[in-house]
Amino acid sequence: MAEDEEVWVRKSTVAQQWAHEAHKKDEERILLEEYQRHQKVFDEEGTKRFLLKRDGELKIPLMPNIPKVLDCKVYPLMKEEQDLL
Repeated sequence: MAEDEEVWVRKSTVAQQWAHEAHKKDEERILLEEYQRHQKVFDEEGTKRFLLKRDGELKIPLMPNIPKVLDCKVYPLMKEEQDLL
């Protein structure tokens, strides 16, 4: 082999193969024509932002005389658990 000859080696790393597979999946996510008008609904970037706060949002007033701890059994305990209490 002479020095001026180029040698091409077909090799790929595992990371390159993963990136190639991920790119294939992105191509599969293309919307059908009948859903193209609803593109905003399926847009992932659009779902990451929050809605704007509106003036009409309601606050739920809490009653001032409610006890902080309720004295009730939430679920039945086994005998061993009851003994620990």
